[in-house]
Amino acid sequence: DVERGILQRLIISLPPRHGKSMSVTETFPSWFIPRLPERRVIEVSYGDALAKRFGRANRRKIEEFGSDLFGVRVSRENRSVTNWGIEGTPGGMISTSITGLATGEGADLLILDDPGKNRKEAESFIYRESLWNEWKDTFLTRLHPNAAIVIIMTRWHEDDLVGRILKEDDEGEWT
Repeated sequence: DVERGILQRLIISLPPRHGKSMSVTETFPSWFIPRLPERRVIEVSYGDALAKRFGRANRRKIEEFGSDLFGVRVSRENRSVTNWGIEGTPGGMISTSITGLATGEGADLLILDDPGKNRKEAESFIYRESLWNEWKDTFLTRLHPNAAIVIIMTRWHEDDLVGRILKEDDEGEWT
């Protein structure tokens, strides 16, 4: 439903080690992008190492299966682990950390995967406030019209990002 534009706001909340990232962040962009190759994905993780892992995993899937399944290839000119494109289109994926979101980039799909790395960060009011400000001032400003957002995270605190989003969700936008 996210890929088809039916569902635009999705929260997936499970405990650590339950396959959230493997099922969604390491796989979904490599399905989402080639179905309409002009689409852009921004994936945001708490750290650079995770962002590289997610970008690399999706790029590798398109390199291996993109041509046969969708008739697309990874761009020869834009193919880094954290920023790669689809040959002949503006589509592609940027993977970055919370503090490294690329200025000037837009997204048809924003995936926010575990923006906090542990309970200690989640219990820090300063960190929660900083993340909330990034959410409002940076992440939401990167969305193309009709863009989808998928937030994947372990809930460590009732006032975490998901808690604040749901508190403000008067219109029932979020699933």
